[in-house]
Amino acid sequence: MLALLGVVWFVGFWGYVIWSVQQDGERVEARKLELSQSLNKSDANRLDHVSACELAELYLLTNGYDGNTHVAQFKDFECAGALKTEPSLATLEDLKFRTNSTGSLQTVAVCLKHGDRWFVDRVTRRTCDVDAASAAASADGGRLDAGKKPQPKRAAPAPNH
Repeated sequence: MLALLGVVWFVGFWGYVIWSVQQDGERVEARKLELSQSLNKSDANRLDHVSACELAELYLLTNGYDGNTHVAQFKDFECAGALKTEPSLATLEDLKFRTNSTGSLQTVAVCLKHGDRWFVDRVTRRTCDVDAASAAASADGGRLDAGKKPQPKRAAPAPNH
């Protein structure tokens, strides 16, 4: 009887785990669909706080974060940080989220670029340096490598005789 109870508990436990993982996956897929539909209705050339938050959350739920691709566990997104925009670059500061139920809040900056539309370029724990990159680009005719020292050219080695 005790062995049967152990088997029932074992099967029930793993059944719950599988069901829970499936529910998390369905929740994330539904959220991604909701975000995509909302973004499709908005102007792709206009970046406001709501669309920046939606782009950031969709990016994280699609690509993962910091090597963690178990996006079904990502939750508790808080998008209260400032949005700084330039003509073709933007930063969404202080986006917070959890990568699992028991983990601490991750706080990141979301770096966005504009091409045919606005998109997330990267997510970082640091800053995107929009102001510095924008100033460097305008000072150097649009090149973002302004301020870098040119590398000296190496002389060809002398032939051995």
